[in-house]
Amino acid sequence: MAPGDITDDTDKVDNVDTEYSFVHGYVTVIDEFPITILSLILSITLGCGVITYMLHGIPSFREPRLGIETRNTELSSRDMSFWNFLNTDLNILSPVPRGYPVPLPAGGTIPLEEMPRAKEIACPKLAKHQLKIVFESSQEGESLFNAEHLKSICRQEADLVRSHRSFKKSCYRKVDASQDAEKKSCCPSWSLGHAVALFSNRSSCLDITDGDVGTAKSLLRTCSQYYDFEDPDYDKQSPDVGDVPPDCLDGGLASVVFEFLTPKSFPGDIRRGSEELDYTLSFSPMGIGGSCPSCEEDATAIFNDNFQDQSSLGDGTTKAVAMDFGLKLSLFDISVITDFRFLALSLLSAAVIIWTYTGSFLIMVGSLLNMLLSTIMALFIYYNVFQVRFFPFSSLAALILVIGIGVDDTFVYVDLWKAAKDKLPWPDGNHERLIAIEEATRHAALTVFVTTLTTTSAFFITTSSNIIAVKCFALFAGTLLAANFVYTITWLPTVIVLHEKYIAYGEERESSHEGRLRSALRATKMAGSTLCYNARSMAKIVFQTALPKLIFSLRYVWIAVSVILCILGMVSTFIYPGLELEEGTTIRLFQDKQPFESYDQFYRNSFQFAQTSETFPISFMWGILPTRDQNSWDPFDQRVMEIDSSFQLEADSTQRWLLDFCDDMKHQWFSANTTEHVCFIDTAKLWMERPCSSSVDLPCCGQDAFPFPPDVFEECSKRYSALLCQRSPCSKYMPGVRFGGTNNSIKALYLHFRSSVPYTLSFQSTDVFWKDLLAWSTEKMKSAPEGLKGGWVHSRSGLQLGLYDLQVGIPRSTLFTVCITLALTAFVQLVTTRNIPITVFAVLTIVSSVVSAVGFLVWLGWELNLFESLLFTVMVGLSIDFSIHFGVAYGISPARDRKGRTIFVMETLGSSITVAALSTFTAGAAMVPAIVITYHQTGVFLMTIMVFSWYYSFFLFLPLCFVFGPENEDGLLTAICRPGRCRKVSGRLSEGRNPVTNGLTSESEVD
Repeated sequence: MAPGDITDDTDKVDNVDTEYSFVHGYVTVIDEFPITILSLILSITLGCGVITYMLHGIPSFREPRLGIETRNTELSSRDMSFWNFLNTDLNILSPVPRGYPVPLPAGGTIPLEEMPRAKEIACPKLAKHQLKIVFESSQEGESLFNAEHLKSICRQEADLVRSHRSFKKSCYRKVDASQDAEKKSCCPSWSLGHAVALFSNRSSCLDITDGDVGTAKSLLRTCSQYYDFEDPDYDKQSPDVGDVPPDCLDGGLASVVFEFLTPKSFPGDIRRGSEELDYTLSFSPMGIGGSCPSCEEDATAIFNDNFQDQSSLGDGTTKAVAMDFGLKLSLFDISVITDFRFLALSLLSAAVIIWTYTGSFLIMVGSLLNMLLSTIMALFIYYNVFQVRFFPFSSLAALILVIGIGVDDTFVYVDLWKAAKDKLPWPDGNHERLIAIEEATRHAALTVFVTTLTTTSAFFITTSSNIIAVKCFALFAGTLLAANFVYTITWLPTVIVLHEKYIAYGEERESSHEGRLRSALRATKMAGSTLCYNARSMAKIVFQTALPKLIFSLRYVWIAVSVILCILGMVSTFIYPGLELEEGTTIRLFQDKQPFESYDQFYRNSFQFAQTSETFPISFMWGILPTRDQNSWDPFDQRVMEIDSSFQLEADSTQRWLLDFCDDMKHQWFSANTTEHVCFIDTAKLWMERPCSSSVDLPCCGQDAFPFPPDVFEECSKRYSALLCQRSPCSKYMPGVRFGGTNNSIKALYLHFRSSVPYTLSFQSTDVFWKDLLAWSTEKMKSAPEGLKGGWVHSRSGLQLGLYDLQVGIPRSTLFTVCITLALTAFVQLVTTRNIPITVFAVLTIVSSVVSAVGFLVWLGWELNLFESLLFTVMVGLSIDFSIHFGVAYGISPARDRKGRTIFVMETLGSSITVAALSTFTAGAAMVPAIVITYHQTGVFLMTIMVFSWYYSFFLFLPLCFVFGPENEDGLLTAICRPGRCRKVSGRLSEGRNPVTNGLTSESEVD
């Protein structure tokens, strides 16, 4: 809404419609009792904050992966049901029926072997659960495989880790019966230098020479032919045959070097004659993560003391570039809080801009409190009204968004207020102050409501997502922006009234007898006013002379350039390099430069020991229904297991079908040819067909006729299940039948197969595997007898199927939300401006801003992941603000021709739109140094979208209006207005100043 959108009919306030009467009464109350209203708002908000804190406390982000899962999808329903099945009470479903006593371990599971404490381990072999550091050469391009660099790595590992007092408390110790545990020396560290020393019988890696390194290279070159990791059919057990040198066998020194200390590409490189080694891994004898929970405190002390300052992680020869201390989640929980200092810096930058622009310290403080109170109230509504108890860490990004949007709203209101004051003949009187606040509130409420509506609608539409973290973020962000709107039209006007009544007017009245404190405050205000005046003078030159000439004189050039940039953005987004799904191995929590994140993203999978030979498991379930009506707001709510009452296994038709099903499954391409394929019907059939050794075995022996009688099959299934539990410890994870109910009958069947598809996080490989498996399973279930028609397939292994479900859902929900938001944006623009051409120009501007911003972010390396999808859905809502302001100002311009209207828009709103964009850009820039990736990406996102939104608003929207904009009543949707209403409002709004006749840039100057 333009500041020129002000009525001069100040003596006719009481004669206007109900809307005007309501605003007049509302502002009268604010003007009469500003301190009371501020105190009331403050006390209510703080009371809500105390209630929220007492009931829910401060959110913890120790488990950042919580909520990054889908709900109410086919895969998530099956996964939850399968999880409930595996964790159900054995009194409900048991692998052995009652009356067939078989001792089960406590809790019904096979006891897991507990990891021994660090001090009781006798120098274990290298394993992934030990403390690890990646070293590179300090000079780019230098190889590490020489004595100087290897000794440097040994020294640094000793200085950074082994010399620390906490390491000596938790290290693995050598077994020596003659010494107490505390006096036993720590096991040696493993590095490439240590391996070279063992090759050459040196006592320490600090004693090795280049000759020793040459000997080691020669042996490794000989052994490299047995470690062809580049071969997809590589079997690490292959070196143990023939006359292979002992050091080349699995478990020997060459195996340690190739599998643990050097990248998996190194055997192939050295075999081809290249001895270049860019980086290597060092292992320290100390447990990390779940292997040694008691070691976390000591590992934290080592990291905090010696690894926080990354500039000191080198000695001029080598440097530590990445590491795995098992502390990534712990550090993240701390960094989420410590990186709030960048949020404070963002607020400070916004405060400086607000103070400079408004010239009022009180308004600046009131604006910041406006954002803070909005956040407190949004949390209260989120927890206590919506009854959502889960708060994902991604929701913290909404705090950064509200800074940019809150500052923009403040500028809009202040601009309208100052414009209203400038129009009044005596702006310092009580009645005139009331009129100015009333006019500003009336028009600010409309324009802020429209921009808030589009952005909050984008968020609330996103709550339709199936991803818990996305839904919660969208709900909180939408609630926060809605609360910010309410406080903007309640809190902010009251602050401005307070400023006018007790500071601005009071200073004028008491200027002749002010005290020292008031004198100092007055001097501060005058300094701020001088700065504000100089800034406004400069803005007047730029936005009323220089920039209009630049834009409108070259209008066709700017339209062409903008179209070209938009096309380039589309190419970057959809063609090359293209916005792709992220296929990382772990969830990204920090910037890539953080050493823990760097290890996970770039180094972990480059070592052979981190690879897995596992394949996807395949599970078939009968008797248990996929979980329906999942709670899509709470990751802790796993619902309850539903029993399929139609399940029946004993009938003749089900036995025959199940036997055929198992045989057919073994011949599918995704099924591995392995002894793990133990189908219950196969083994039970063979057991029942065995010759009888005594009458006790009857009737479960000598059964030649298949299918078996239903009662015989049920009885023998119970005996056979009990027998299996006698041969090996029985657990709830064991495939087979499950018994339960009052009649101790067969209630469920669980079959397990191993697939031929290697376990991978690749979307494409998983997509082919899962779709083919699901299609085959669905087709087979169609032919199943009635008792088995409720069967379904699943593959629960690590994170992959859940990640795959996310990857499937993210593009769909992002595209859906963007399209719906764009349509809503066009509708809001049309309703607001009531002009079709202006709406078309605005949509073109928004689309150009979005595709250009996305294309730019793709070139920065962004991929489509969970949080990126959230930011992309917000782009449309943030991009509309400037075009709405310009569109409304174009419609209310007193000029009737397109050129005069466009010039009016530039001169009236150019400076405030630029300052709003600058403030949001600055707020984003302040967050860029944050180490937490969520904060960092939000900062980059805000900077990018502000640059492109500002550019396209000025250099595409305005030139389009100047060349093709509607004139007079062209393109106006008068049909949606009441008879005479549009003309009445238009006339009232048109009585503002004319830009052509008030010393502003004329059309001839830019024509």
